[in-house]
Amino acid sequence: MEQRRSRAAPIPQMLHAWPIAQRAKIPSGTATANALDYRLNRCAALTRYLHDPRQPIDNDHDKPQIRRQRMANAS
Repeated sequence: MEQRRSRAAPIPQMLHAWPIAQRAKIPSGTATANALDYRLNRCAALTRYLHDPRQPIDNDHDKPQIRRQRMANAS
């Protein structure tokens, strides 16, 4: 868990700083502002894996299951 925090934490921090800086430049109500707000409002969910060892760092395990469900629903 410590390795996850030390190696992975700087990346979300960097990716969070950019939308904050950009949001200050974009007028409210625009599609770009809405997209940045959406991203900023989900920061906690996107970094939950850093603090909870039960959370996977990616969703590779879930992708095939979702694909199978979608294929079953399509037929």
